[in-house]
Amino acid sequence: MPIRSRPLARAGALPTLALTLILAACAPAHRTPEGPPPVDPVAERIAAGDLRAAAGEYERLAKSERKLREHYQLLAARTWRDEGDFAELGRVLATIKLKKLVPAQRLEFDLLSAELAVSEQAFERALALLVMPALPSAEQSRQLELRARAESGLNRPLDAARTRLQLGVLLNPAERSGNIDEMVSELGKLPAESLVAELKALPADATMRPYIEVMLQRQKLMPPRAKLPVAGVINPAPNSSEPGYRPVQKLALLVPTRGEFAAAGEVIRDGFLSAHFARKDAGKVQVFDTGASRKTALAAFQQAIDAGFTQFVGPLEREQVDAVLLAAKPQHQILALNQPAAGSLTGIDSFRFGLAPENDGAAAADALMDLAHKRFIVVGTEEDWSMRATDAFRVQVEAMGGSVVALARIKSGTIDFANELAKAAEVFKPSPTALPAAAADSAIASAPVLVDPAVPHDYGVDAVFIAVRVSDARLLVPQLRVRGLDALPIVAAPQVFTTANPALDGDLNGVSFLDAPWAHNQGDMQPPRMDLAEFLPGALQSPRLFAFGMDAYLLFSYREYLRDHQGSQLPGANGRLQIDPQGRVRRSPVWFRFIEGAPVSQELLPARP
Repeated sequence: MPIRSRPLARAGALPTLALTLILAACAPAHRTPEGPPPVDPVAERIAAGDLRAAAGEYERLAKSERKLREHYQLLAARTWRDEGDFAELGRVLATIKLKKLVPAQRLEFDLLSAELAVSEQAFERALALLVMPALPSAEQSRQLELRARAESGLNRPLDAARTRLQLGVLLNPAERSGNIDEMVSELGKLPAESLVAELKALPADATMRPYIEVMLQRQKLMPPRAKLPVAGVINPAPNSSEPGYRPVQKLALLVPTRGEFAAAGEVIRDGFLSAHFARKDAGKVQVFDTGASRKTALAAFQQAIDAGFTQFVGPLEREQVDAVLLAAKPQHQILALNQPAAGSLTGIDSFRFGLAPENDGAAAADALMDLAHKRFIVVGTEEDWSMRATDAFRVQVEAMGGSVVALARIKSGTIDFANELAKAAEVFKPSPTALPAAAADSAIASAPVLVDPAVPHDYGVDAVFIAVRVSDARLLVPQLRVRGLDALPIVAAPQVFTTANPALDGDLNGVSFLDAPWAHNQGDMQPPRMDLAEFLPGALQSPRLFAFGMDAYLLFSYREYLRDHQGSQLPGANGRLQIDPQGRVRRSPVWFRFIEGAPVSQELLPARP
């Protein structure tokens, strides 16, 4: 980025009159300084914008007021800086006798000298001048701004971004936006490899994390997520004395009840209201229809504001989330039901909850890697949700030191996946003692590959992850099995199960998958699924969305506690819920395994020796 020739932003900088008083008060101790004039004699010219004349007047005063010479010299230098005339700034600084400066004046001299060095692209000299002791916030903001510019000039973008992150804490909200833009610009100079390496090194609560994630998303890459600590489990009983619980008083639910997303919105609404009416301390909840566009979402948001609401859950559609978070004011408390658009800085510090397939892929990767599975075959389709789930799985595995040794994408709806699974067959190394001789003949594609799972053996891969719909899974899993891959754990995304159908799902026996416990009539979330199914069809037909609505209601009351108490978990309809330091809800669903064609709650097994 080219070095700016304009003066430093006056954010946090001392007004000229204030600087006059401070510098005068800090005159050398061996003198008897004259008190500064009650009114800056040059103030009118500065107010009129005639900075050149003002600087000249300060220089005249420096010559005539010998006891305040250094004081007026520094004011002249700073005024030339404000004018953007760095040649004149350097000339005046060269006339100042350093031994006559008291500490506050020397600090001002060094800051002005550092800015002169930056303007001359003498960046190393500027950094040397900026090594200073603890400073008041106004001077510290100037120091950090100059340091960031010098680091940028030296092509050290990561250092410059870190410095700007420090600077942001000292700025007011109006100034912070421009500083963030500068920080993001610095991060944009880094290659993806450097961004990923930095992200891996950062803890979950690092302030820099969301900005690096955004830059990776802008490069069409998926950032790995940080592991969260695991601590106590909150009892979500409707008791106002429960730690962290804030009962809903007046809450607006922003979901679509007409248009493209109406079906999903209505199921979420029913789940949300079911959880609401199940609590004895329920306050007021009102539903506002967000329709299917940004415009209708903003209209619903404004309608809720006009009705006196300051607490909101929703909206649901991603573009609507962007629009509402951008329009929100500091007094508005929002739990969005989706993430903002990838690569967007909007709502970076808001609360967000979503049923994104990325969460399913990353959660599966976390669980498998924790059990010492490190090498994986991944099979997905070309559908968007599947690609997002498999990409998240791969990224998370690689961030934790594992690898995806083969990736296959099948075409949904086809029958024979032999070509797509060829690479998987290459990396899989079945036990030679367990193979029939015919299996070595590649022409006999239908010959079963027999292995003994009880015999320790390195198969070249530790597990298989599949992100396919149940109709495709019923065809895929037998084809994995005939190649002997059922000797490995086969783990699937939740879409491998829709409704119980043991007659058709017998081919999925042995496949494990993560899912919402409430969708399988398990867990402690109230009210139970089967109690609602008779009156609310969505509880039976779309249990994951219904559970999502139930959890959204519960999370709103605990959102701040969960973010501020990292490691705390809330048992919900989707499993245990956490909120990371950036306000994103993390779901930890329950593991199920197909046994005799039906899903049974069963934890994953560790990797074989």
